[in-house]
Amino acid sequence: MMNSLYFVFLLVSVQNVFGLRKQKCEFRDDVCLTEAVRQHVYPMFLSGLPGVEPTEPLHMNTTVINLPNILYKLKNPVLSGFRNCEFVKLKLNPVNTTFIKDVFCPSLTLNAIYEVTRGDSSAPVETYKCATTYQNYFLDCQGNFSQRIDGYGTPYVHITDYTVLPELQGEAIHTCKNADATKENNDSYYSSLEDQARPMVMEKFMHEYMEHLKNFLDAVTIEDLHFRYVV
Repeated sequence: MMNSLYFVFLLVSVQNVFGLRKQKCEFRDDVCLTEAVRQHVYPMFLSGLPGVEPTEPLHMNTTVINLPNILYKLKNPVLSGFRNCEFVKLKLNPVNTTFIKDVFCPSLTLNAIYEVTRGDSSAPVETYKCATTYQNYFLDCQGNFSQRIDGYGTPYVHITDYTVLPELQGEAIHTCKNADATKENNDSYYSSLEDQARPMVMEKFMHEYMEHLKNFLDAVTIEDLHFRYVV
């Protein structure tokens, strides 16, 4: 919350010093909309608002992934690094009410406690505390939106449905410690498990990410979103 307030204060200060003015973005102006998101919308989204949780870092409830012959549980998983992502493009089509939102993240880090059970549920549970850094993640978000008008006649953007296609373009670097040992463990066994579970884990995280975005857009008016600062 303090980060969001600081960012708004900084923009106002820059606006006053350099004589910047607000330029309204039309729905079809992809360049203006993309610049608006880069300048002030994306930082505000990451920091959160009253009633809207921050997205940096992104927390998720304990989740269970069923792999062949293995039960793979993530406890208190946290995905961080969104603040260093580059917002590539925002494209809105007001005719068929579709959107495309592309984000490139040079580094995302997943921290979690992993509980791995091989075979049936009576097998002993192996516990690891791991940090996995993903290099060069590309997030392709697409879907449909509508305009919502509140009781005062104020318009908002509302996401009605979406899909996210996360693509890892670089490496996944694992650093793990067994709960019963102090030495680091980067063996191929854990790497193989993470490779298998990653699509399902990231799908759950991207769902959480987009739900945060839906809540954010439901709370901020179009007037406060669709503008950029120009000289």
